[in-house]
Amino acid sequence: MKKHIIIYILIVIFGLFSILISSPITTYSKSSYNDHSHFFRDIVNQNPEFKNVSLTRISMLGSHDALSDKIDYYSAPNKSEDNIVNNRLLRFLGKGMMVRLARAQSEDVYKQLCAGARYLDVRVCNVDGIFYNSHGLISEEFENNLKLILKFLDENPGEFILFNINKYYEGNSNFNELEEFIKTVKYNNKNLFDYVNYQNINSFSKLTYSNITDDGKKAGVVLFSQADNRSGIFSLLDSNDIISNWHHEIDSNALIKKIKEECIKEKNMDIKYLRINQAQTSPSTKDAFKTVTSWSLLHHAKEHNVNLLGQPDIKDIIDSIPIYMVDYVTCGYKDFNNRIIDLLSERNITLK
Repeated sequence: MKKHIIIYILIVIFGLFSILISSPITTYSKSSYNDHSHFFRDIVNQNPEFKNVSLTRISMLGSHDALSDKIDYYSAPNKSEDNIVNNRLLRFLGKGMMVRLARAQSEDVYKQLCAGARYLDVRVCNVDGIFYNSHGLISEEFENNLKLILKFLDENPGEFILFNINKYYEGNSNFNELEEFIKTVKYNNKNLFDYVNYQNINSFSKLTYSNITDDGKKAGVVLFSQADNRSGIFSLLDSNDIISNWHHEIDSNALIKKIKEECIKEKNMDIKYLRINQAQTSPSTKDAFKTVTSWSLLHHAKEHNVNLLGQPDIKDIIDSIPIYMVDYVTCGYKDFNNRIIDLLSERNITLK
């Protein structure tokens, strides 16, 4: 009898493990947010002096791996990325888990922007001459996402976004070819470069709401890249002036501790630096059990985003590192999205 019980237990354990590594289901919670497409316009209406505040002091919500929302079980691996997804055996055994740990956002980028995201962390790869977005696994064609971003900008004069190509997996192409491609993608006869309203400015600290949006009359975009082979307009702003530390922690408490340590260092940092709080957890080989049982980036972000937001010194954290970047920016769990937007807005309204 004991032998049979042990066998049954082993079967159950094996079954649960199989589900853990094979299921691509990413989260059970739904997005829920108010319309924050007028995030900056509302601030200017309440604080006209905000127009001339340095960009490096402005608070905004950032979307980590913003264009990964279309990753699913049928997504191909990004062959240019040095990642376990390119191991055929591991992909065969654990494709579902790879999907859950690659998809960082639940909604498309247009909905993220409507939910108040204004900093977009973007990864691009080139496969057989076609540009895609990816996060280990390929999401969808870059062109589709560019059109959604352009649609938002077309509809919302007075708003602006920071567009950072953080990683570019070039394949057989180069960054110049990527720039030329971006010029060809249009919405209402405008491409992304048409929303760059500032001229002869090469410092983040010299950018303001006023010169990014032509004093609020136009939508604007700030283009830059942390990719090694950037060129053209993407190289005008110095990537050395970006502080964005990846903490590489799956445990919320460990991540919060590192963020607070970083805040102490950055509290009185020179205004020239664009400071980005990487407030998202990451799969970690240091804690494989936690990584697997956290189920998905989205599922873990649902809990973690609220944990960090509930810290008693959250306002000090935002003061020290103004750009607040997370997975699952549209999450409605415990009203996360609306609460973080309110906090960021509250701070911006006081800036002079």
